[in-house]
Amino acid sequence: MDFVLALFLNVVLFMFSARSTTAGAPNQSAIYIQLQRDGNFDNKISNAVPLKSLKPVNLIKCARHCLQTENCESVFFHKDGKVCIMYSSRMAAVYSVSSENGWRFYHKGQNLCSLTDGYRYDANLDRCIKAYDTAKSHFESSTACQADNAALVRIDSNAMWTFVKNELAAKNIVDTYVQGSKDGQGVWRYDDGSKITFIQWGTSQPGNGASDIRLNLWKSHGYRFHDVTGNSQYCFVCEINMK
Repeated sequence: MDFVLALFLNVVLFMFSARSTTAGAPNQSAIYIQLQRDGNFDNKISNAVPLKSLKPVNLIKCARHCLQTENCESVFFHKDGKVCIMYSSRMAAVYSVSSENGWRFYHKGQNLCSLTDGYRYDANLDRCIKAYDTAKSHFESSTACQADNAALVRIDSNAMWTFVKNELAAKNIVDTYVQGSKDGQGVWRYDDGSKITFIQWGTSQPGNGASDIRLNLWKSHGYRFHDVTGNSQYCFVCEINMK
């Protein structure tokens, strides 16, 4: 085996299920796309002639385009510039490289879908989630998501709320943790500190208890939002960061 191949890290960056379409209608079969990151080529860019370049795109769209492009085997992706450069060969892409900050190299990996079994992708939202039916505290739920290279789901629009509700209903999951914490000034915020502007409160909510600083969806209230302490054990929804 060529020594460069031996350097490839056995680290899965992400996995998602994208539904194929026929005349605009979703097909029930799922296409699994996987890219494996090779950290040996962080902050480097290929000098080879690419198959194709795209911008602006995020990483998941870059992966999808590679799968749909004949002969695409690997990509260099720049997260900040949102640039995707595709190559016909892993080896050709890294044979000659130059240093340039921000680039990451990915190649098609083996079938590693089982590592993220259960995640669902919405092409319109470009979001990927998994609803867990295991009850945990808020802290334990967040930790479990991190183990998937994910975080508790961020519900920031009616469309995203609907996506989450449908997944919960499909699995008959009841009360569920989602992303959101109340700060000392009573403002609800996402994990990155930005203010939450989309909340569909349930009946008589928020309760505004002194310790009610986490967000939860209640099935009996149509999966509307409730404020809770975070100590009780509920199910949870994770979201893989595709940006």
